[in-house]
Order: sequence, then structure tokens, then C-alpha cells
Amino acid sequence: MDLDAIGHRDYAGAMLASRHLGPLVFCTQDSDAVCDGAMPTPTGSCSVTLAVADPSGFTAEIVAEMDAALDRLPDFDVRARDAFARDIDVDGTPVAQLWAFYRDEVEDFTGDRDAFLAALHLVHLGVFPDGAWDTSEPLSLDYAIPEPITDQLLVARFRRGAEPRISWES
Repeated sequence: MDLDAIGHRDYAGAMLASRHLGPLVFCTQDSDAVCDGAMPTPTGSCSVTLAVADPSGFTAEIVAEMDAALDRLPDFDVRARDAFARDIDVDGTPVAQLWAFYRDEVEDFTGDRDAFLAALHLVHLGVFPDGAWDTSEPLSLDYAIPEPITDQLLVARFRRGAEPRISWES
């Protein structure tokens, strides 16, 4: 994969910067532009990937909207955790399936359902303001249990005004 680092400038030629991610330096990846960073979270810090399908349309106004959404990260975290708690006892939901996996398959995990929910840490944040990577949800929060280490994630995806859509991924 050929990655070319470019600093993205708006139509006036000024370097775009986020209050949360700092200067936005994108690498091109296929037809999308990607910027990686990190930011503090309610449980520590997490990596962040900003993916933009149309860098030429990515403006200071869109950065301001993105920063406003990132200002509300604690609220999104609460909404995701509320959905996890609501779904953990509902057969067939991703949360119930991942809980069963940890309970039945991960030998080093010894907690009950409440310990499982408390152990989930926000480890990655995906920001897709214009549908990059064929997503219709502009914000995704990836949760994992740091110990014992597995490659299993609960992902909460948010659309404006909607409840989070939860998936189990590895």
C-alpha cells in the first residue's frame, strides 16, 4: 500500500487543525485520506482514525463539527455503555454473544457480567464525516477488555439522533 503524507489545507490555503487531534496530516489510502491520532477518553486514552472520502471538501467548518462531536465523547461513551448493559442479557445480541465468549472460552477471565461490562475500555475511535470506507455512521467507538488480551471488540456506531448500532468484531 502506497501512503503519501500530505497536510490538508482548506480552500484558503490554511492548515486545518482539530482541537482534539491537532494539525490534520493525511495519508492517502486508495481513494480515501486517513489521519491517525490519539485523544483522552473517560477510561484513559485511545487511538483515533479520521477517514475522509473527499479531502477537497473537508473544510474548517467540517473540522469544527467534528470537534463538537468529539467534545461530547463522554456522552457517546455513556450511550454505548447503556446499550451494552441493556443488551447483555438479550440472547443473540452482539453484547450477549461476546459475554458468552468471555465466560465460556477465555480461561483467564473470571468476572461476572458486571465485571465484564466494567472491564470494557474504549480503545479506538473512528471518525468518518463524509462516508469514507463505505460507512453511513460518522462515529464509531471500539471497546476491548485489556486483560486478558484478545482480538475481540464491541463496536458502537453512531448516526446523528439514533441509538448506537452495536457489533462484535475481531
